[in-house]
Amino acid sequence: MRVYCRRLLKKGHIRQPIPQLYSTVTKTGYGGAGVGERPPRLQNFVVQFGCSIPDGIPTVKERFGSVGLRVLFGRRHQRVTGYLSCPEGMDLNTFILALEKFKCVVASRVGVFPSDSVLMPLRAEFLEDFQNVRMNFVKCLTVDSFLGSFEKLYNKKNSLRSEVHVQPDSVEAIYTLLKGGVTSYHIVQLVSLMLNRLEELLESVTIQAEGVQGLHRMIFDFLERWDKRNEIKSSRTCGRSLKS
Repeated sequence: MRVYCRRLLKKGHIRQPIPQLYSTVTKTGYGGAGVGERPPRLQNFVVQFGCSIPDGIPTVKERFGSVGLRVLFGRRHQRVTGYLSCPEGMDLNTFILALEKFKCVVASRVGVFPSDSVLMPLRAEFLEDFQNVRMNFVKCLTVDSFLGSFEKLYNKKNSLRSEVHVQPDSVEAIYTLLKGGVTSYHIVQLVSLMLNRLEELLESVTIQAEGVQGLHRMIFDFLERWDKRNEIKSSRTCGRSLKS
């Protein structure tokens, strides 16, 4: 198998993102990366998966190539937490391979192979290098956001590195970002836009709930007045019958 894999690798039919591990060739990029720029890479990724966890499963620590994998099995909350890390950042193929390793570890311990749709991303840290660009008079610049994401800029040897910390909503979103279709700036903007839309939706729901409560009050007032009116009519009718 090694001989055939080396032949396929030389012909370009497969890739080797991590030493001793092979993956299929995935065409990346939508033309979003400019000249001298590389697509965003994933430095750290935290993901969770809820399932039934038996007792006595120890923490799993593995390392393949430059990618580190740590898997915790939480018996108390019945959740498996995976930590993927790579100092120089993972591209799309490396991330897919590392995530498959996490799924295989989970399947071998709990007997369930999780799909991408049931995985819950908790945190993602993206890297993006801008070649031949540097900051003067400043070593590091950090931009914090009250929305839960922030960006850090600092100088590398011959480039400017941008680190963006966000909380994605799905694994598919990570795939899209690693394909180079969205820059790190747009990551923060998309998170901000999503939270703004959620705030608008919450405000509209609150206004609608207040309107429904007002309608309920009107109906209750009408029913109370109707009951009082019927009581008055019944008392008058009884009085007339007694007089007669």
